Amino acid sequence: NGTFYVEIPRIIFKSLCNQDKFYYTTIQLLEQKSLKYLYTPIFYEIFKKYEKINIPNFSIDELKNITGTQNKYQEYKYFKRDVLLKSIKELNKIDKNYEYSFEEKRLGRKVNEIKFIRTEKNTIDISSEPQMSEKLLNAITKARKNQYIDSVYSQKALDTILTMYEEKDIIKGLNELYKYNSEIKNFSKILISKIEDIKNSKLENLKKKKEKKQEPIEESINSTEPIESNLEMEKEKISFLILQSKHSMTQRLNLMTQLVEIHSLEKLLEFKNKI
Repeated sequence: NGTFYVEIPRIIFKSLCNQDKFYYTTIQLLEQKSLKYLYTPIFYEIFKKYEKINIPNFSIDELKNITGTQNKYQEYKYFKRDVLLKSIKELNKIDKNYEYSFEEKRLGRKVNEIKFIRTEKNTIDISSEPQMSEKLLNAITKARKNQYIDSVYSQKALDTILTMYEEKDIIKGLNELYKYNSEIKNFSKILISKIEDIKNSKLENLKKKKEKKQEPIEESINSTEPIESNLEMEKEKISFLILQSKHSMTQRLNLMTQLVEIHSLEKLLEFKNKI
């Protein structure tokens, strides 16, 4: 009859029907759930506060003051085990939007600060998303240790770049970005630039090796290879433009299909002008 029902957990329903309170914040409702660890709501509130910006680093003393554990854990390893690890693990099970982790910042041999890391959870079918190897994940982690990279890092941009280049070239590009020591405005552009430099250098080296090994007849047969390489490079750039365009998904798929069928630079230029 056009009617549908939504089941609300009993404990949340009772909270919403409480006549003494007119509304609940997210954290208040979260506290109504049967949380196993005392400090989970505290970290949830911290992360919610910085949801739209980078989470700042916290000193160990600051975290102990926030959690009220100044006198409870004299040694960091116990604070890490009972407060940080357990709370973050439980929070990751509850929060549907983000996954949290942390890095330890040391002053000498002593852990002095904690850097919290927030990454978006996939809310779409991950089978269609590019899969990342452990080597690539390590390269990303390493690159993000550079403050200039971390401040502009975009997972969405990296996912797009994964569809354009080989993983080994992306890893090399990220390793180059790790060495960067100046302000960056656009993560996608700088990474693509580094990857293109790496690819061009690789092609140049291959070309030189072939020139040394090839006989005159072989050189004439393979004279079209640089043109083919340029064609593929240009097609990759145009594919990126299509993916970043405001066309509908259907239009983008049609354009990508047409792009695959192009085999000359002249036709590719005509196609580019039509986009």
